Amino acid sequence: IYLVNTEGDFKESDLLAKWRRTLIEISKRENKDPSNDMDGLENFFLGEFTATTFSNCHEQVKSYSAPQGNNVFAIRWRHLIDVAMQQCQRLKADNIKDEYRGVAKAFDQHLAPYYPFSPRPDARPLSPQSLRAFFNVYAGSADGLAERMRVLAWKNADFTEAETFLRDLDASLAILGAVLAQSAGDGLGIGVDLLFDPKLSPAASFDFSRHVSRKRVSVGELRSEFPGQTPVMHWKFSDPVAFDLRWATGSPYTLLTSAKQATGGEINYSADGYWSLLRFIQRHRSERSDSSALQEEAILLQFDAAVQQSAASSETTPIAVFLRMTLMGADPETQQPVPLQLPERFPTSAPKSR
Repeated sequence: IYLVNTEGDFKESDLLAKWRRTLIEISKRENKDPSNDMDGLENFFLGEFTATTFSNCHEQVKSYSAPQGNNVFAIRWRHLIDVAMQQCQRLKADNIKDEYRGVAKAFDQHLAPYYPFSPRPDARPLSPQSLRAFFNVYAGSADGLAERMRVLAWKNADFTEAETFLRDLDASLAILGAVLAQSAGDGLGIGVDLLFDPKLSPAASFDFSRHVSRKRVSVGELRSEFPGQTPVMHWKFSDPVAFDLRWATGSPYTLLTSAKQATGGEINYSADGYWSLLRFIQRHRSERSDSSALQEEAILLQFDAAVQQSAASSETTPIAVFLRMTLMGADPETQQPVPLQLPERFPTSAPKSR
């Protein structure tokens, strides 16, 4: 009251206004006005604030209503709300980091030592038992951890590597999980759709197609040939996979491997063992653009060879045979065929959480 009635630069200051409004709130309480911020702060502290715990803070803080006044009680009330929300956010971040550490630990134990996650050429293939053990810890994209980590990465770049790892992991688990599910029991395995000789641009400078007598894809005991029929094919995770290229008898050109070795007129490109199809695709996935593919999940495979155009010359010409392959799964609700996305890379290590 003294300052209000005293001339000086402080007369219209924010500090003075704050205390003037504080006196008003005290007066409102003395007059039993229920709208006073003094009672509001006390009720908030003894009610909503005290009821907030580690287990319910994410929902509890959403119901907090901050006062608008510029008095000591309203300012302290807003401060308590800010502290509670910040603590809850830190707790949420800690929960996400703890969840990520659990996933990273399970990844190192169940997935990282094995192909297709290990880059080591002598790595053993991932077993169905190890994959199931990992799924017991982490369900992949359905868990939503990658999205929660994205929020942290948006606020703190230190989490960007962890987010990228989870995105790659989720994409990898989607295809591996589909293979595992459809290979179990009497399942046929995932579908394998083929297209021989896809149209690519620009076309090869040397057209050797009339010198090829047969192209054949083998998946397990199934065969698909060109020229000929292309039946529906399915692959289970342990079925062998092969592509055979047979040169036409009487061709003036000699078929060689890409290393310029004799072939006897036929080359076999194959892979076997667990995850044979993944190995097969990894070895022969083309870097060429396949803009004419109708599905973005389609994979362009490239099988390299060479031809010797004259017996009188050692000069050779490199050639490539292309095959378009689309892996098909089943919609979990309708069981209708849906294309599966095979990632170009599988994560090899889990970034450490900070």
